[in-house]
Amino acid sequence: MNLTVFSAGANVRLSPGVEITGSHRIALEDDVFIGRDAQVMIARDRPEPGAMIVFGRGTSINRRALIAAVNEIVFGQYVLTAPGIYVADASHEYREVGIPVTMQGLQESTGRLEVGSHSWIGMNAALIGNIRIGIGSVIGSNAVVNRSIPDYCVAVGQPARVIRAYDSRTRDWVRVESEEHLQEVVTNGRAEMSRPQQHVPKIPIYAGPTVTIG
Repeated sequence: MNLTVFSAGANVRLSPGVEITGSHRIALEDDVFIGRDAQVMIARDRPEPGAMIVFGRGTSINRRALIAAVNEIVFGQYVLTAPGIYVADASHEYREVGIPVTMQGLQESTGRLEVGSHSWIGMNAALIGNIRIGIGSVIGSNAVVNRSIPDYCVAVGQPARVIRAYDSRTRDWVRVESEEHLQEVVTNGRAEMSRPQQHVPKIPIYAGPTVTIG
């Protein structure tokens, strides 16, 4: 089946069973892979032009992923995910007491959910809201991430917390003892590292390339 998307690079592979809603707002760079039975959806079409979900070069989304955007979700380069992840930049509204959640619609979002280049997202992890997963970071299986994670960190749990971070002074991934320790490592333990370059996918100003599912 052919699908018209906002933009597409070379060697884009979408497996059988992939379900895409709002493909005209989805951009895929070179060598992107999306696995079987994944669902990628524009949950609500924003008025501003341009892509709302962007997959950077070499990103691999494993089977049964659910990715839903109200404003903007961006994956950097060479992101790897395990099966069953959930990624959404907004959630259902629930605050009107006495009205069923199904009738309250989606929360407003003007933010951006960003998954940094070279990161690894574990099985069944949930990334929710206006957050950033840092470059080279690892999110553990079943983690629920609702706040940003710095570059080169390992985060686990519900809600997720950082348990390890790379420290260039020891050239090792050190155990994080507290929030204060994490801030110290991020501030002082990265001085000998070259500044990481986050890849920002380039979105063409035109739309209409075609990719094939299956």
